[in-house]
Amino acid sequence: ERDVRVHMYLPSLASAPDHPLPAGYTTRRYRRDGGADAALYRHLWQEANRRLYEDPALAVPDDWFHRGFGPDEDEHERRITFVVAPDGSVVGAITAWFYEQPDSTMAQVHNVCMLPSHTGRGLSKPLLSVVLRRQAELGHTECRLSTTTRKLEAINLYAKFGFLPLLPEDPAERPAAYRA
Repeated sequence: ERDVRVHMYLPSLASAPDHPLPAGYTTRRYRRDGGADAALYRHLWQEANRRLYEDPALAVPDDWFHRGFGPDEDEHERRITFVVAPDGSVVGAITAWFYEQPDSTMAQVHNVCMLPSHTGRGLSKPLLSVVLRRQAELGHTECRLSTTTRKLEAINLYAKFGFLPLLPEDPAERPAAYRA
């Protein structure tokens, strides 16, 4: 079955629900540490996608982080959040990025990743709550994201938070599931 890209939109960050992290879990922001957090984020994304695509050999290039997020560590500190497990290890990350321009009112949820050993532990809703709150703190008022039909659980989660599908204006470009 084909994996189709899905774009979703949240009209108001103020309407997003708030879910607390499970006991013992915390978050921390990206740190300027000589590249260790960039490498950690790359590792988390790689491991999450190895599981998702059932490809243990999937490799992410060393420069992936900086190609995707750029060199501005001020932005990294403001926008990248890590999930810390009760034992102190970093097990996930999510990014409250801007959409197209740093001064845009539109935010973008970007690269949600969790180590496979920590999926199914009730972290998805709290992590999405954390990133949406952070986007509001940064002055954004609305949000969008992209995912794929391979991630149906994520699509359902986003819908529960109020995200709506953004469909192409031309019905011929819409996935079959959306055609009337």
